[in-house]
Amino acid sequence: MTGQTEAVPAQGIAGGQLQVSLNGETLALPAGSTLDALLQARDLDPMTHATAVNGQFVPRDARAAHALQEGDTVMCFQAIVGG
Repeated sequence: MTGQTEAVPAQGIAGGQLQVSLNGETLALPAGSTLDALLQARDLDPMTHATAVNGQFVPRDARAAHALQEGDTVMCFQAIVGG
């Protein structure tokens, strides 16, 4: 994308929104969104993707409890294995 803001579908938008960056793309999310919800909304397989928020690795089992904050920078990538 070219710097455009894209909404991620979710319930509870009446509670406000926050903006985060996912791999360099700015997204508008409902306030209170978790890292796990972001992965699901973007159709990213949580079993094959590693995640970091603001440069800090977030383990798979901590994503559901990791609430995103305004301005967070999220990195999500698939590990490449091979020689």
